[in-house]
Amino acid sequence: IGTNSNPPATPSSVLGAGPNGGTCARIENSRNISIVGLRMQSCVGDAIEIVDSERIQIHGNDLIKALQNGVRIDNSRHIDLTGNHILRMGDVGVVTAGSSFVQVEANRIRTSRFGVITEGDAIDVINNEIRNNISGGVEVTATTSKISRNWVIGNGGFQIRESIPAPTGG
Repeated sequence: IGTNSNPPATPSSVLGAGPNGGTCARIENSRNISIVGLRMQSCVGDAIEIVDSERIQIHGNDLIKALQNGVRIDNSRHIDLTGNHILRMGDVGVVTAGSSFVQVEANRIRTSRFGVITEGDAIDVINNEIRNNISGGVEVTATTSKISRNWVIGNGGFQIRESIPAPTGG
C-alpha cells in the first residue's frame, strides 16, 4: 500500500482474516492510496473494502477466495481498479454502492456468486473478462455507466442485466 508520498508496496501476500471484521484490506476516509501487486487469499470478509475515500488505485493484485466480496467500494469517488485477478468470491467480485467515477478495467473476474454489480454514478466497466460466475455476470444499477468491450461468458442466471430504477414523480 502506498500514498503519493510513499511508493507502492512490493509484491507480498495477505492471508486469512484481517483486523476489520475479516476484511483483508480496508481503506476508509482516505485519499491518494495505491494497492499494487498483492496476493490476498482466504479473507473471512471482503478482500478489499474502500469506504468514504477518493483517488484510490487498485492495480495488479490477485484476490483469491474471500467469503464476501473481492472489492467493495462504498460512497467513494475516483477509484481505479485495473489489471486484477479476482477469483472465487463468496458474493460479488466487484461491487460499487453510492460511489462515482469508478473505472473497472482489464480485470479477470471469475467463479464468484456474481461478477460485477454497479450502483452509483459514472461507473465504467471496460475490457474485463467476467466469466463462470454462479448467479450472474454484470448487473448495472448505476446511472451514466459505460459497459464496453467486456468478455462476459458462461455466467449463470444472466450475462448483463440493467435494473436502473425508474425516476419517481414529484
